[in-house]
Amino acid sequence: MGEVLSKKKVHPDLILSSPALRAKTTAMEIARKLSYPLESIVYLPALYASDYETILSILKDVSNTVNTLIVLGHNPEFTECVNAISASTIENIPTCGIAAMRLYGEKWDNIGLNSAQLLFLDTPKQYR
Repeated sequence: MGEVLSKKKVHPDLILSSPALRAKTTAMEIARKLSYPLESIVYLPALYASDYETILSILKDVSNTVNTLIVLGHNPEFTECVNAISASTIENIPTCGIAAMRLYGEKWDNIGLNSAQLLFLDTPKQYR
């Protein structure tokens, strides 16, 4: 999926990840594909076994200098978060799925219910 992001010309300013082994491994692989420095990945224990309110709280604290953010974590909280932030309803973000969103506002601290548009949901099955 890192190759998919690369082809879509995604250039993250910041990558946040759960410290769980699978999330960490995925974050590093995506970072490599996007030429993002591995030492710049931020691992947040709060992204592991959290709830979508915790994820929103983390997103609200992101610097407004960050335009493109990649966050890696776990379900069901990530699916719940996408459904809360956007007006879209998705059933599930599968393992290594990508839910790309665009904030309606320009500031991360304004993120909340229906504050973003779901641009696309890409899954590994689409590329097999």
